[in-house]
Amino acid sequence: GGAVAGGYNPNATEVWQEALRIPPVKVYEKGKMRKDVWDLIFANIRYSIVREDLTAQMGSCTLAERHMIDLVNKYGLDVFEAHKEYLYRSTEKMMQAEIKTIPGGVYTGESTVYYDGRNLGSTYKIRVRITVGEGDITFDFSDTDGQTNGFVNGTFTSSASAVILTFLQMVNPDIPHNDGMSRPIKLIIPEGIILNASYPAATTFGNHLCPATADAIIRALAPVIPERVTAGWNNLFCGLV
Repeated sequence: GGAVAGGYNPNATEVWQEALRIPPVKVYEKGKMRKDVWDLIFANIRYSIVREDLTAQMGSCTLAERHMIDLVNKYGLDVFEAHKEYLYRSTEKMMQAEIKTIPGGVYTGESTVYYDGRNLGSTYKIRVRITVGEGDITFDFSDTDGQTNGFVNGTFTSSASAVILTFLQMVNPDIPHNDGMSRPIKLIIPEGIILNASYPAATTFGNHLCPATADAIIRALAPVIPERVTAGWNNLFCGLV
């Protein structure tokens, strides 16, 4: 949906110009599809493949629900919850052990975003301050430049994903991806910066700030763990140099 196919509207200055906004609603209720909601959604989407994609996602959730119910019925809720927390805690310890292999200290990195989609020659700095403690790590982007007036802005969720994804490439790949993995990781991404724009800013192109976010982190940690970092990610028109 939105003014242009794919949702990437370079002329957008606010969220309403990017796509249809749907708050959380039930597509299925008590096992039955709500056709009114379904029709409302797809009356605003150009491509039928999106319908197929969403159907597949709902199918996978339904299958996962069945398996989880089977586990609870077989072992009981208390046993299920105890084992779940044990898995989370074990994963947390694995991540803490990885963090302890990084020399403790404070490290800074910076990357540049070129062009905000509206103003030729515009540049924005992404700055990160990484504090490595005894089994914990903090990524602080407080000194990053403010949000743009175009669609090259991130949200907290897209920026947090970029941080976690980048850091996971520097640690043991066998660490399970669950809640315990992120417990030793603290993120400070203040509202109002280009990585966490204030509502109702346009944010469609925010996911393409991930390479620049990764580059700032890589530059910060390269001096202390050079064998674990990679070169910068793909460069786009709002990318990094």
